[in-house]
Amino acid sequence: MASRTDASRQAALSAILASTVAVAACAAGDAVSITFGDGGRQDGITTRVWNAPGGESLATYGGRQGMQTDLVKGAWGWWGDVSDAFIHGGSHRVMVSIEYWDRKTDGEQGFKFWYDSAQKPVSRAPTIFFEGSETWKTASFILENAAFGGRQEQGADFRLFCTDTAFCVRRIAIERVPAAVPTTALTVVPASASIAQGDRLNLWAAYIPGHATDTFVTWSSSDPAVATVNPLGQVVAVSGGSAVITAVHEGGTLKSACTVMVAPVPGSGTIAVRASRFLDSIGANTAINDRGEELAKTIACVKYLGLRWIRSGLGLAMQDYVDLNQATGVRYSLGFGGDINRFLRGARRFAARDLLLAFEGPNEPNNWGFTYQDVKGGQGDSWVPVARMQRDFNAAVKTDPVLRTYPVWHLSEGGAQTDNVGLQFLAIPKGAGIAMPDGTRYADYACCHNYVSHPGWNGGALHDDQAWLSSDPSAKCPVDGLYVEYGRTWGRKHIGYSEADLLNLPRVTTETGITLEKHISEEVQGRLYVDIYLSQFKQGWSWTAMYLLRDRVDEGGNQTFGFYRPDYSPRKAATYLHNLTTILADPGSRAVPGRLDYALPDRPAAVHDLLLQKSDGRFCLVVWGERYASKDEVDVQVRLGARFKTARIYDVMAGTDPVRTEADVEAVTLKIGTNAMIIEL
Repeated sequence: MASRTDASRQAALSAILASTVAVAACAAGDAVSITFGDGGRQDGITTRVWNAPGGESLATYGGRQGMQTDLVKGAWGWWGDVSDAFIHGGSHRVMVSIEYWDRKTDGEQGFKFWYDSAQKPVSRAPTIFFEGSETWKTASFILENAAFGGRQEQGADFRLFCTDTAFCVRRIAIERVPAAVPTTALTVVPASASIAQGDRLNLWAAYIPGHATDTFVTWSSSDPAVATVNPLGQVVAVSGGSAVITAVHEGGTLKSACTVMVAPVPGSGTIAVRASRFLDSIGANTAINDRGEELAKTIACVKYLGLRWIRSGLGLAMQDYVDLNQATGVRYSLGFGGDINRFLRGARRFAARDLLLAFEGPNEPNNWGFTYQDVKGGQGDSWVPVARMQRDFNAAVKTDPVLRTYPVWHLSEGGAQTDNVGLQFLAIPKGAGIAMPDGTRYADYACCHNYVSHPGWNGGALHDDQAWLSSDPSAKCPVDGLYVEYGRTWGRKHIGYSEADLLNLPRVTTETGITLEKHISEEVQGRLYVDIYLSQFKQGWSWTAMYLLRDRVDEGGNQTFGFYRPDYSPRKAATYLHNLTTILADPGSRAVPGRLDYALPDRPAAVHDLLLQKSDGRFCLVVWGERYASKDEVDVQVRLGARFKTARIYDVMAGTDPVRTEADVEAVTLKIGTNAMIIEL
């Protein structure tokens, strides 16, 4: 047994285990364990009842025995010790596995594992919650910093205890996690998909175990004439037909695939984007009914704006999220923080109610550092704890049978990382030579806070193409965009993806916007917010959330980002977004979009376009200008490529009714400055 176990502790142990555990030689290799009940075995772990011996008993569930403690009788759980020959002091990466009876309980109940870490005697692992399956289950979690120096109360190495009245454990095992952990199973998500010609589809691979290190696959298409796939798993539909997209593990023995059915889009010209797909990209940040906000007013604001998703957390009562969803149809991206298992438990409730859109990693660790497994990280400290948290969070989602189909968005402001821990990647490539291992997987989508103004961009003055350049995925972007987060980090210039890779990198924006200041009136802000949503979508951002729905009232600083003032009166931004989403409103989703052979033959600078199509077949060609520095309007001719009986022309800044209607038309001329016009055909 452990050399520091004294006679009194040994006597107590013997009294507890005499009839339930067969004692074997102490383990000194890569694993230790203890098994209770029939066929029990003690192999390098000893336990003592905490804190009143006599409250424990053998219990049989599902035909198997385990040791049950009863809190009512004073038995909270166990103190445990591991062999000194296994681990004593230092800092070690280990996996703890606990086999337990998953009992039914009232409310949120489970058990906790507190351990002796390199940082302090009592460090906390994620809470394990009972799900009520009434089966034997095994909970496993990795500790990065186990020390087991016997510094806890009564010289224990760890403490295992229940948060409810009783729980039953069959086995506790602790094993070292080697530097190289092989993948044992591989699954491509999703397994099948139907898309239209011209569409993109982002696939990802889920690995078992979640802490596997050889997570390298080669993607291929059975028919590149139908659909191509790049090294990131991004599929582009080329023509009608069927293609099997396969991911093959580097070892060659593991593979998984997605069958992609591509519907052809006949004709010539530009393939339209479904209007519903663009509308689905439009989101905002809001506390819903916290921080001075009110649920009823949030519902009214979301309805008016036409938002489709909300960036949120898990801090509110579930009914609040449900009520907002039922009233408006919005779904939620959930930002991670705190206990992983508690977070996933809450997220499953969202998934069960069809409220969930995606997950997002920790928010801006450069501004708000945090402690993970008792190691402080972020801000000016090492970012290894930040990287480990993001890695473990991603793995927990991807190994969860309910949640694995939802995308994981990266943490924000990874470009601030001090030491190079590879947060400029979705998955660290081979040969990267950085602080985290090759193959470390962080997310499915890159995440940015590319606010459209920056002090380094001519002192924050207005520019032509203000939103367009801020949305650019390349080094042309003058703000904290994709390039300085994932290409060459803005903090220490760590190298990430090439500019060619960035063009196709799956990406989202969870904060953007601009505050009112000397250059930015409410009128300019309102026009820019429309530009942001349009420019982001046109340049490949799958989702964009504006900061902020309503101005904050519980903090100082630049609190004029909102669509709404603190008294809920709308700014121009609210009016203009309402006009845009109302004109484009579409309750359905067209299965196969059409084509329009249109052109802007003499396109002026800082003028852009986006072709959308509603489910009833109507085309909506959006043409917008960002001529903020030029301060002029120009004539923009749009050739439609065919003769149309009717063209309705909308000015998003003027309202939701057409400003004019033209008949028997082949071309339309628009006045474009800093406005957005829509030609409906």
